[in-house]
Order: sequence, then C-alpha cells, then structure tokens
Amino acid sequence: MTQKTIYLIEACPVLAAALDALLAQSLAQSLAPSLNVSSRHIERLEDLSLDKGMPLADIILLGRCEAGFSGREACEKLRQTGLEAPIIWMMEEMCETDPQALAEEKRIVSLAKPFHYNQLWALLHPFLQSAHKGDLKLGAYRLAYKTKQLYAPSGAGIMLTEKEIKLIECLAKAGGSVMSRAALLEEVWGFKADITTHTLETHIYRLRQKLAHLGGASQALSTQEGGYALCFENIAISS
Repeated sequence: MTQKTIYLIEACPVLAAALDALLAQSLAQSLAPSLNVSSRHIERLEDLSLDKGMPLADIILLGRCEAGFSGREACEKLRQTGLEAPIIWMMEEMCETDPQALAEEKRIVSLAKPFHYNQLWALLHPFLQSAHKGDLKLGAYRLAYKTKQLYAPSGAGIMLTEKEIKLIECLAKAGGSVMSRAALLEEVWGFKADITTHTLETHIYRLRQKLAHLGGASQALSTQEGGYALCFENIAISS
C-alpha cells in the first residue's frame, strides 16, 4: 500500500478542524484502496522541517500562517527548507504573482478565500491521483510522476511542469497518432475549439526545448498537419 501525507498549515483552529473533518471524509470515499493518505495539522511553518523526523510531505495545504508571514513569504520559506511537495495556497490576499506562473515554476496553486470545499478538493484530488501513478515508460525514456522528471537511458533528467506532463500523457495515449490542436486545448486546458490562443504552441515549443537536452527525445515530438504527435516505440505504465 502506498502511503501519502498531506500537511495542513492553518493558524485558525476552527477552520483547521473543519478542513480536517472534510478531508477525512473525502479521503475515505474517493481514493483507491491501495493508496493510504493521512492529513496532519500544524500551526507553525517551523514545525514542518525535514530535520524534525516528520513524514515527508506529499502535498501542503497552506492557509493562514502565524503572525509575521504573508502567504507568499510562507511559500518561499517552505521551498527554502528543501520541501518540494506541491502547495495549494489558500490565500487571503490578492496574489501579485501570476497564478499560472506560480503553478508552472514552483508547483504552487492558489485558491482565493472564501471558497467552497469542493473547489479545494478539485485541486487536491488530481495531485493525489498523480502521486499514485506508476512511471510512464516512453520507449527508452521514463516519466517519473513522483519527481516530475523525464529521464533518459543515461539517467539524465529534466524537470517538467504539470501542463507539460499532461501534454505528454495526452499525446502518449494517442499512440503516435496525430492529436489535433483543438483536442489538446480542451483536454489539457479545458479550452473550447473557438478559443484563440498561443498557449499550446508556447508550451510545445518549451517542451521541445527541454526534450532537446535528452538527445533523441526531442525528435519524438513532431508537428504534423492538424496537430502534434509523440512517437516512441513502446509506451507503458509501470507500477
């Protein structure tokens, strides 16, 4: 059985207790039997440290911190301690940083208060599901969900964003067939076909640049008439 740990950082005991109860109910009802997830409530950032013997965090729910820390400062402090887990920031102030940039570069997702619990669970559940996935084998290459990296046969790896991983997943499922631009926009971003945006092209360009660092991997991602294709000899999920 796979064990995962969620840390809830919230200085308000009433809100922390309510979230704890809702999380316990959701975790009991919605996850695979082979995935055991526990949540731990802490009030201070200093209590969540790699040198305190606590279980490593798989996901962090960041709410109101103790006096002296803004949410943005708390995010930075958590990263400085060496914690690389995704952070769902339940923020009370307006975010000065582009939320998309936060999500892409630091694996931080922002959720403005007040919010409905279902909104929080909608963000949390995919992180738990992806943490439970086995590696995705792409020919001689390996996409490790745990580290969010794509590894070459040599062992060299590149860090991928959540959207880049989703792009690879969608194209891999197509089995080398061309996946249309409209289908990718809807599958990865939820955009409809009538939306005009360069989001997809920008992400494909950046992904191809990253793949170039792994030698032949960049050649597997091709632009075709009507869309894109990802061609590897064998694609499989390992446990």
